[in-house]
Amino acid sequence: MSDITVANGTIPGVGSSLLPHQNSTTVQIGPSPSITDSQRSELERYMRRDGIFVSAFEQQRQMQAALIHGKQLEIRQAAQAGADIFGPGYNPGYGNGSNIASNNGLAPNVFHIVYPAHRRRARKSKEFTFTKAMMEEQATKDNVLVPIRLEIEVDGLVLRDTFTWNLHESLITPEHFAEVLCEDLQFPTHQFAPQISRAIREQIQDYHLPALSVTETSLADQDPPASEASISGQELRILIKIDITVANTSLVDQFEWDISCPNNDPERFAEVLASELGLGGEFRTAIAHSIREQVQTHTKCLNLIGYNYDGSSVHDEDLRGSFLPKISSILRDEEAVEQFTPILEKLTEPEIEKLERDRERDKRAHRSFAGSAATRPKFDQQIGTDNEEDDHGP
Repeated sequence: MSDITVANGTIPGVGSSLLPHQNSTTVQIGPSPSITDSQRSELERYMRRDGIFVSAFEQQRQMQAALIHGKQLEIRQAAQAGADIFGPGYNPGYGNGSNIASNNGLAPNVFHIVYPAHRRRARKSKEFTFTKAMMEEQATKDNVLVPIRLEIEVDGLVLRDTFTWNLHESLITPEHFAEVLCEDLQFPTHQFAPQISRAIREQIQDYHLPALSVTETSLADQDPPASEASISGQELRILIKIDITVANTSLVDQFEWDISCPNNDPERFAEVLASELGLGGEFRTAIAHSIREQVQTHTKCLNLIGYNYDGSSVHDEDLRGSFLPKISSILRDEEAVEQFTPILEKLTEPEIEKLERDRERDKRAHRSFAGSAATRPKFDQQIGTDNEEDDHGP
């Protein structure tokens, strides 16, 4: 390391790399103001420290370069060892190795977005491909979400899933959705896809027909629409009961829900509730789906009896009993507060198994009851018709 000569002295031990002139060890700084001996000593000390820092920084840079070179050599050796074992197609790169580069032209081991067209294995089912015009047309339609529940068992394989389906969906058919779902879950398509699509269509039909019949009836009778005041004044509050288990966490809760209020959003409510309780996304979707199922049950019953949603009282006595009375006080009774408090529990393995057995038993009982009551609506409808004839007879 050479010395640097300043206007009125030489500073020993300071390299010339500190100054912009690299080819000269003497730099003419120009006339400088007179400085005291103490100031000169401080300046020399600062410059000496800068020289030490430059030397340490250069040494560190060389060490880092040597380390990087060594790691690159290790990676090449590991890749060569993998190629010796798995063949020349092996190349570590988190799924973006040389095979992808050779098939779709993507550079190996370089960050890039992998689109469906770059998939290693071609999808057996048809891809979801929509034009911009098709998507714009679908966007103009209202979203009417239908709760769908799948419980299918074939040859020991059990599929249980819940989701919502847009009643006005025109881009994806249940058959196409079923094929993609089976392929994603690696279920036999020929066994599960027909049952999945059939279950979806049946639940859509069950949701669609009552709403359509009410609309047609109202149009045929030419009844004037209910005013906003009457609609906002009506109360169709029901009691929503939640009993959901995800992994080993159980949530039990109940709350009131007004099915006549258009501002009530099950997904938004579920998001807030799950956030307040510190629950994950699986609970959000399960809560929203449970709300929609219970709301759909009451809405279907109202449509079947021809309710006009005009604020009037429900004339069916049994159905009227399933709705809560009008609110007389904003404060809940003290003895009822505990019933409307969410309960979170951590279940053990025996408790989870017992809960699963109980649910299977309840499902079998529900299917048995549904089968035995299949003819009851016609019988009740006939009785209602006979009663009306007796009341309005000659």
